[in-house]
Amino acid sequence: MKFLNLPAAASRLLRLFHLSPLLFGAIMVAEVANAQQRADLVIENITIVDIAAAELLESQTILIADGVFVGVDNAGSVNVEAFVPSVDGQNLYGIPGLADMHVHLDADDLKRYIANGITTVLDLNGLPEAIAMRSRIEAGSLLGPRVYMSSPLLAGTAQNFSYQLVTNAEQARQAVLDIYAEGYDFIKVYDGLSEATYSAMVATARELGMPLLGHVPEAVGLQRVLDDQLLSIEHVEQIARATVAHNFDASRIPAIVAQIAAGSSAITPTLAVMEVLSARRTQWFDQLFDRPQMIYTPNSIAPWWSSFRAPAQARGNLLQTSAGGSSAEIEFYRALTRALNDADVLLLAGTDTPNPLMISGYALQHEFAALSRAGLSNAEILASATIDAARHLNAANQFGDIKSGLRADMVLLRENPLVNIEALNMIAGVVVNGRWLDQDRISSLLSEVVATRN
Repeated sequence: MKFLNLPAAASRLLRLFHLSPLLFGAIMVAEVANAQQRADLVIENITIVDIAAAELLESQTILIADGVFVGVDNAGSVNVEAFVPSVDGQNLYGIPGLADMHVHLDADDLKRYIANGITTVLDLNGLPEAIAMRSRIEAGSLLGPRVYMSSPLLAGTAQNFSYQLVTNAEQARQAVLDIYAEGYDFIKVYDGLSEATYSAMVATARELGMPLLGHVPEAVGLQRVLDDQLLSIEHVEQIARATVAHNFDASRIPAIVAQIAAGSSAITPTLAVMEVLSARRTQWFDQLFDRPQMIYTPNSIAPWWSSFRAPAQARGNLLQTSAGGSSAEIEFYRALTRALNDADVLLLAGTDTPNPLMISGYALQHEFAALSRAGLSNAEILASATIDAARHLNAANQFGDIKSGLRADMVLLRENPLVNIEALNMIAGVVVNGRWLDQDRISSLLSEVVATRN
């Protein structure tokens, strides 16, 4: 069997003792034997989608042990008869587990994420109960995606949802110290912060080695957050607000993109939610309420979503529009996203659930369609939710690809997503942290969602 990563022990021996190729080969055989002995799941004859190369690796066999990929090789070179259980991957396509890089997490979301092949999420308004939930997932007592988490959003003015108010430098410093102690991964910068409050927040986070991400406060501006190397800026709408306001002049896009490309911040466009909100009172928007997956919408948010809908008596006169809608605003967002991608700015797939009509789990497929409408290729879209997501989180050595040594998260699809991005709706099974979930188990999870909607 060929391993993608040289075993560390063999590498050290070869380097330190100048072992002969023959002896080194014997060590490698021993390493392979050990890996085979401890494998507890094999996926046979699958076509792996190599997202970085945008190509297919056909007839592959994948070995998984203790929640980790331990071997990937051509089918036929591995004796799989001794391994139980095994999964037949014939005519299926394997991709890494997906990451939704902008969610607002609730415990009721976990099953929807897993059922849709989302094995990593970035929660961008973390709460203490979510930290406890993450601990249960990591301990294996709760099925769910790997969770990365920002602080509660730190705002300088009152908001209509959960937030922490910080109005001066002293409050900002103490907030960051508390957030660090509580175990959050990132500081979430939000609207309404004064320059002095923001500066204290950045300085304290730097002292602690804690990354920041989030919005572009009006008093701070785009250049300052780029200079301060925010890990990511959330929403292309935030970039537009900080640069063109409501004058969606596409001629300004090259200068904006050059400004962002000169920095190191990633961008999470969240295009789908922008499309939805800009397409109200259109037929396309109204039809979103008829999607089959609406059955998984929590009862608690359904009235809020419905409040954006035209009254029943007005629905006969809804405007016609193309999928995703078309307006000066949304076309600007699409053009900006496309230009950022062309300039090699790191783009991340995020949904901003549970904003209107963004159903946790299913919303990522909605975001993929929006990114496709913006002009990204299927491989680029897949990268934004796999290898680039891992890179963004400084975790490329942990997840985001199907390689030996990485966490065993993957999705088995019935069609090739490089050809048809809607293949991501055609899930044959999911592996999450080495655990195999077939279609029956996925259907059971979704039935539980319907039965327990809050």
